[in-house]
Amino acid sequence: MKKILNNLNKDTENKDGINQEKIWIPPKIKNIRNFQDTIEILPIQLYKVVYTVLEKGYVDLNYISKKFNISQKEASGILEFLTRYRYLKKIKLKGDEDGWALGDVYWIEEKFPSGPVIPSIYQFNLISDIKRTSFFANAINKTVKKGDRVLDLGTGTGIFSILAAKKGGIVYSYEINEKNYRMAQNIIRKNNLQENIILKKEDIFVVDLEKNVEVIICEMFDTALVAEMQVQAMNKAIEFLKDGGKVIPESAATYVELVEFQEEFFDIKFPLIHYEAYGNPKPKKILSKKYKIHEISFYNKNNEEEISTSLKLKTNKNGRINGIRFTTDVYFENEKLSSTEWFNPPIIYPIRELEVKKGDEISLDLYMMFGAGWDTVEINVEGK
Repeated sequence: MKKILNNLNKDTENKDGINQEKIWIPPKIKNIRNFQDTIEILPIQLYKVVYTVLEKGYVDLNYISKKFNISQKEASGILEFLTRYRYLKKIKLKGDEDGWALGDVYWIEEKFPSGPVIPSIYQFNLISDIKRTSFFANAINKTVKKGDRVLDLGTGTGIFSILAAKKGGIVYSYEINEKNYRMAQNIIRKNNLQENIILKKEDIFVVDLEKNVEVIICEMFDTALVAEMQVQAMNKAIEFLKDGGKVIPESAATYVELVEFQEEFFDIKFPLIHYEAYGNPKPKKILSKKYKIHEISFYNKNNEEEISTSLKLKTNKNGRINGIRFTTDVYFENEKLSSTEWFNPPIIYPIRELEVKKGDEISLDLYMMFGAGWDTVEINVEGK
């Protein structure tokens, strides 16, 4: 990527000279300054590609290649990079040709290059969550054989890489966070497994991964797949899995149910999204059964990275609803891992309050983007 950037528009050393008066600003961008602030973190060359898309409305591969005097392969790398981080989105042009338009990162408040980095202080909690870690340990124990080549994506401090290496695997381990990477490096050395674990401080969305691996381990989960980039990571990594290879975990399913949760404290209402964990109170009432809104297999190529769905939920008792409860189950072979304190704890999402009777039908319209954060989730609920 650095080589491509160096070849792109070499003669320009700053971001001045952009004709901002001609730029169409999408409705969700309130003003040009907000948009500039959002993309200011980009290198100058990528910044100019985004502005080119804004000026044109959409571009194709050939246009970017000619405008910046780079090869189509280099142009493709840049466009895919910007698409991965949602600065651009891929569209279909006439003749089924690929094109690119402005993406949606400009209105996402929390931006992470490869999903949120889990702070080092939480790493011990993740490992010591026995239910969570045992699920992965058992899957690794069943799957990894001596000599297997294994990808471990988002390794944290290295627990799953170490378990795979102890089974005789040759593990290619990726961790983008500097502090986590250093801690993993130290722990791997202390376990004398540096010959079996190739630890890399790389962004998996930018680099080429090792080909024809027998096993892929990827734990970039959060409830409903919303806050971490499990879907995007596996969409890329699955291309590098050998025929007949295994993925840990294999699939996931997300559910919603209607609830009444405690929102009042000190005579003040706080209708806030929150985890049903870490000492937070459980819902006062659950007023419907669970309804599945999404199911995904990580063996699939090109899984959708967003969902838009409408469904009818029937209440099972009288009461008041003021929230939607999200839960996610994860699977490997015949084993299921439901919520734990540190793995996909239930999320309570506040909605407008509705008084309901048993048997009432509630309409739910839901939109979410995987890996983009809960600020991108849109929910509309209507009573009977």
